[in-house]
Amino acid sequence: MAFCTNCGTKLDEKARFCLQCGTKVEDAPDTSQAAPATQSMHQTFAPMAASDRQTEAKKNGWTYFTGALKKFAVVKGRARRAEFWWFTLFYSIFYLICIGIDYLLDFYIEGWGVFTLLYSVIFLLPGYCVMIRRLHDCDKQGWLFLIPIYNIVIFCTAGTTGKNRFGSDPKQTDIL
Repeated sequence: MAFCTNCGTKLDEKARFCLQCGTKVEDAPDTSQAAPATQSMHQTFAPMAASDRQTEAKKNGWTYFTGALKKFAVVKGRARRAEFWWFTLFYSIFYLICIGIDYLLDFYIEGWGVFTLLYSVIFLLPGYCVMIRRLHDCDKQGWLFLIPIYNIVIFCTAGTTGKNRFGSDPKQTDIL
């Protein structure tokens, strides 16, 4: 009898993947050997804790984007490079979609695409706030986002390690 090393689901003898979580059975250590009499099966198997799975689930681009949107008017604190660049990527994708909608519907007022303009206005404040928090991560003042070339270089550099004057290191806390 074999169990998945990730979620603890009982596996079929011929299974190559866990049907519950998708973990490869070949990569898992052999759990088909009987456990010692002093230990139960639950003691020999330690599935990933729910909080660990949630932390792992947080580390994707969409969660960084939605996390930046949840803090749409927050300029205090710090933002990781990942948060800034994922926000920028999704913002750009949705902006291009708005341009396409304006083009397909021919929805322009005096040369301005209505959906594109509306989208830009809605995302103006969250964009500025994530830029300011990114500068804070590099221990720089927020107003420096007004200097075009300088801030692009700063956005690409790693943030300060540990706590700085703007707060704790977001890489260590990983709070979105």
